[in-house]
Amino acid sequence: KMVWDYHPKKTLIRNKKIAKDMYYAISSYFTGLLFIAAISATVSTIMMSIVGIPYAVPLGLLVGLFGLIPYIGATLAAVIVCIVALFTSTGAAIAMAIYFIIYQQLENNVIQPVIQGKSTELSPLVVTIAILIGVSVAGIFGALVAIPVAACFKVLIVHYFESKKLSQKQQPIEV
Repeated sequence: KMVWDYHPKKTLIRNKKIAKDMYYAISSYFTGLLFIAAISATVSTIMMSIVGIPYAVPLGLLVGLFGLIPYIGATLAAVIVCIVALFTSTGAAIAMAIYFIIYQQLENNVIQPVIQGKSTELSPLVVTIAILIGVSVAGIFGALVAIPVAACFKVLIVHYFESKKLSQKQQPIEV
């Protein structure tokens, strides 16, 4: 005889905990995204000030704002800043182009995986793999949702193993 141990109240409590943990993971992802955009804005503003580009602060804010648009935002901001720098001098435009190429590589391969890994409690390797899978499965949309989906998947896995562990502790030992 099989007894189905289903308790609606326990299920509701467990589901609320899972939803709360997923909400925390997703909101942490967006906090990390804002932090990365702030770093980009700050470092770009400093570089533009060093190169002597006018309106460095508003352009830096633009870089940070565009940085919130995954994959194409940073490139659009770089193009705008380089065009403005071209009005200052050709050397300034070239210096900013070189800066943005180097910075974007650093951000995509180091800064983003580390910050998103810490904010979502995923390893940087998992963050990178999630983005690669997201892009290959669903293009830009996949890239947008890859890290939050991976974080939610981790929440489900953790809750699954916690419930298995708990159910094993509650079962009587047969002699």
